[in-house]
Amino acid sequence: MSAARNSYTALAPAKVNLTLEVLGRRPDGFHELRTVLLALDLCDRVQVRCDSRQESPVQLRVTGPAASEDIPADDRNLVYRAAQLALARLADVGAAPLPPLCIELEKHVPSQAGLGGGSSDAAATLRAVQAIAGRDLGREWRTETLAELGSDCVFFDAGAVVALCEGRGERVRALPTPHQWNVALVVPEVTCRTAEVFGRVPSDPVLSNVSRSHTDLLAQDPGAARDSLFNDLEPAAREVEPLLGAWSDLLSEGGLDHYRLTGSGSSLFGLYADPEEAQWDLAAVSHLASERGLGVRLACCVPCWNGKDESPGK
Repeated sequence: MSAARNSYTALAPAKVNLTLEVLGRRPDGFHELRTVLLALDLCDRVQVRCDSRQESPVQLRVTGPAASEDIPADDRNLVYRAAQLALARLADVGAAPLPPLCIELEKHVPSQAGLGGGSSDAAATLRAVQAIAGRDLGREWRTETLAELGSDCVFFDAGAVVALCEGRGERVRALPTPHQWNVALVVPEVTCRTAEVFGRVPSDPVLSNVSRSHTDLLAQDPGAARDSLFNDLEPAAREVEPLLGAWSDLLSEGGLDHYRLTGSGSSLFGLYADPEEAQWDLAAVSHLASERGLGVRLACCVPCWNGKDESPGK
């Protein structure tokens, strides 16, 4: 690790699930999953800095265009909890104590949208605290800690652009990065709570009858890859939020029935080679949604994450 510093800003990319299989319920009550995650160049910024003037060991402020009332600024937030756990870990390994940490979470990734924002923020927080301390927290500890915080957290710590994730998402294997893929995102105003969606999954889920060749999927151009996208959570998400059915109808009528739900929703996405084509389709979708009274939180086209991560402070 490099020398300690007073501040560090880590980027926290969003993700989409290119494929998502629900393989059944585990003895611990969680579901066994197999999913291919793709990181996107739509990022939150997690700035952590030392501030000896504040009394609390951790202080969190949430800002940014995607900040919303459902994002807490206390220990209900994964960022706050990740910082607390990192400080405890530093004490356990005998590192010099840090001054109180002031954290600004600048949100650009909508919450409760299936984009992994909270999980990515947690992983970014661990990296930032580790960098400020100049002390490696340990890969095994980070993996175990992040797996406890959330199912997608370990993926964001792995640094991969695309990966096959299994179990609860804690077993991560990097896959080849696709070339010239652009992702169009539509985030409806409706939100989906992950626990509620998984609660609607049948105890013996019907597995998708879709090719499982992840390497073949990623080797295709975006247009061909569309046919290989699937998400076993879509039926359950529509039960939880019936308006997702209206969105599906809207996309289908607009010739965009290749769009898929990411995670437990509510975001929908499509793959494109040409970002201009994606922007054209997104404009049409936004117009149709406005006509039908369907609110849109975000509609944008982003490339795959470029892998650039932290911005160190002094």
